[in-house]
Amino acid sequence: GKGTSEGEVRAKSRLELLARLNAPSPRQKAAEGAAQHLQDAVDVCRSSVSECQQTVVDLRNDVFIRFAELRQELFARITDVRHDTNLGSRVSEIASHLKGIMPKVVEHEKAIRVLRNSWATSPPVSPSPQLPPAGFSSPAATDVQTAGGSPATDAAASTFAERV
Repeated sequence: GKGTSEGEVRAKSRLELLARLNAPSPRQKAAEGAAQHLQDAVDVCRSSVSECQQTVVDLRNDVFIRFAELRQELFARITDVRHDTNLGSRVSEIASHLKGIMPKVVEHEKAIRVLRNSWATSPPVSPSPQLPPAGFSSPAATDVQTAGGSPATDAAASTFAERV
């Protein structure tokens, strides 16, 4: 029995030695812990990226749907404008009206310019009002008629309506 117990003791001591040699060192334990933390962080990032990708897909789908709705609405409005037969006649009527009032606008601008020039160059007048000559509708029209010429000949003095 003595050899067996010595052999058992040696075997046991060898097993303990092997266990100590195979046991992780404190550095290995720290490295394994850090590796686990890194793996956990990677898993969290993957999850976040997956969520972001799904959000992008959802938003893209929403944009495509809204674009299709707006496109349909635009085509419907274009069709409505094309089918509006009164639109052309209304535009023509407005253009005709504008052509009719254009000479009045030009006359008005000339009269205002003549008044401004006469006020700038004339000495102060007495407070008594002067009546316009018969047949003239306003003092501005009287000044335009008595000025006897078109101030529009000077490009800098031309009115907006004259340039149009």
